[in-house]
This record gives sequence, C-alpha cells and structure tokens, in this order.
Amino acid sequence: CLAAILLMGIIQHEPAISSIRIFLLNALLLQSWFPDMDVYFSFNSLSWYCSALLFFLCLFPMILRFLSRASLKKIAILSSALVGIYCLFWILCPYAWRHSVLYINPAMRLFDSVLGLCIGLWVIQIRDTAKWQLFFSQKSLWLQIFSISGVVLLIGLSFLLPGRLKSFSLMYWIPTAMVLFTLTVLNYTNPSNLLSKFLNSIPMQWLGRCSFSFYMIHALVIRYCT
Repeated sequence: CLAAILLMGIIQHEPAISSIRIFLLNALLLQSWFPDMDVYFSFNSLSWYCSALLFFLCLFPMILRFLSRASLKKIAILSSALVGIYCLFWILCPYAWRHSVLYINPAMRLFDSVLGLCIGLWVIQIRDTAKWQLFFSQKSLWLQIFSISGVVLLIGLSFLLPGRLKSFSLMYWIPTAMVLFTLTVLNYTNPSNLLSKFLNSIPMQWLGRCSFSFYMIHALVIRYCT
C-alpha cells in the first residue's frame, strides 16, 4: 500500500512523502502510537489497524501462555474486567482524545484482542468437553439465529451509532463476539448446519480470503478516484 501511494504521487505529480519521519513510522507500523491524526491516518489511513495488530502479535505468545492455564471461570472474570476497565477509561478520557487514544492506540486495542483470545479459549474448552458439545449441538438453530442477529446488530451500529459513540469500540465487541463465538461453536458441534455450509462454500471462502486485502486498498481506490 505504501508503494501504491508513492506511485499515485508520481502519477498525480504530487510529492507522496511530506515527512521522512512519518514515512518511516508507517513502514515500521508504529504510526498508531502517536495521537495525531496527521500521523496515524497518514499515507494509507487503514494501516493504523496493522500497527495495532503488530503490537498484539508481538505479545500474543506471552498472553496465550498466561491465559491457556486459566479456568473457564477465570477467563470469564478477566473478560468482564476488560470490559469494565475499558468503560472506565472511556468515561475518564477527554472527548477530544477518545478517538486517537481509545480507538486507534494499540495499547487500548489490546483489550479487544485479549477478549477475542478469551473467547477462543472458551470455544476450545467447549470443543473438548463432551457435556458442552452435547448442550450446544442441541442448540444449533438458536446459535444460527444468534449469529445472524450479531451481523445485523453490527451493521445497524455502523450506520446508526451517534457520532460521539463512534470511538466507543466496545459497542463493536459485543456483536463481533456474538458472531465469532456462535459460528465457531457451530462448526465444532454441528458442522452440517445450513449457515456453516454456506460460509464454508468455495465462493464464501474466496471472499473471506480477499476481504482483508479489499479493506487495505479501498481507501486508496476512493482517494485516487476523487
């Protein structure tokens, strides 16, 4: 994406690099640590996410080693604590800083990454426990309804959420967790269900593999076209 931006600058006869420092921050995926929109949204604005992702991937082995020894109860307590601490940060953080600190900064986005990891470990315990497998295998229809409801809720929040709450990423954790949890449990307990068959079809798998690349380039396409 950085190469594409440089090429666009040449085509449009505009200097693509206004600051070597900001360019290097983007190249090293460190731009999201700076609470300045001209830095974290510089070049390809969507790469702020990669900056947060890199931070989580660096910490992932250590976090997994800690959480993999935790019981289901401890994981549930940790998840609740993460939600509570994030809400406290959001209340105490000045409005002008909420987007750059609470939504963009990798340290704060670590909250939802750890929460996602907790959900993954919970699903593994369900997969490996006969009692839980039997329970959820009998709830296949409800899991599918719950998953579809999460997608609808996520789309609804994207369009209807007031501007002042756009930086409140917790609002997106809830429907995303609903979808990821139910779909994964469905695949483990009842892989023949209609929703899993649809999502595991070749066209949907192909779209899934393309989705992140599409996310990374769509802002550049819009910028170039305008």
